[in-house]
Amino acid sequence: EGCADVVAADPDRFHFFPWATPHDPDKCLDFLERRADVISGLKFHPSLERVRVDDPLFRPFLEYAERRRLPVVIHAGRWQEMSSWKICLEVAERHPDANIITAHMGGDTPDLQQECSLAMQERALPNAYLGTESIREYYSLRIALDRLGPERILFGSDYPLGWPAAYLAVFDGAKPTEEERRLVLGENMLRLIGQRRA
Repeated sequence: EGCADVVAADPDRFHFFPWATPHDPDKCLDFLERRADVISGLKFHPSLERVRVDDPLFRPFLEYAERRRLPVVIHAGRWQEMSSWKICLEVAERHPDANIITAHMGGDTPDLQQECSLAMQERALPNAYLGTESIREYYSLRIALDRLGPERILFGSDYPLGWPAAYLAVFDGAKPTEEERRLVLGENMLRLIGQRRA
């Protein structure tokens, strides 16, 4: 409730992506419906929840995101059985009206990041995006920009675990053009948030 109140007080400055937990779906969905006016997207963390995002427990949240046309940030990491980028892309395929942002560009190692951007290039899902949270390898980011174009990538820092200035430096290491900088650092997310439905 506290975060929702902060956003309600200054909606032009803040956007709210509440963490959707499948362990108490009724309570969580009630909150999402009550505070829909301040919710810009959702966050799923399958590793910490110990539930894969393709599990039926997440379905009500994905349907909510589709109905409201909300972006969904999904953690992808090294625990491939639980939080693989492959699961994120499968969810994007099954839920075409939800914009799926695969966090950490698909994982926390260059091989996972590059496999993910290649698969996204090959599958060409119009609702699949990459977030740059905690990416340390500027070359993986450059490869993703070249494969997917800047329209498919959104800057993220993983704050408070990561410091935004550090990940801006990584982004700068990828030698982005002015257009890439504009899109990745803000315009892409504003475009996705702008698609929200009441």
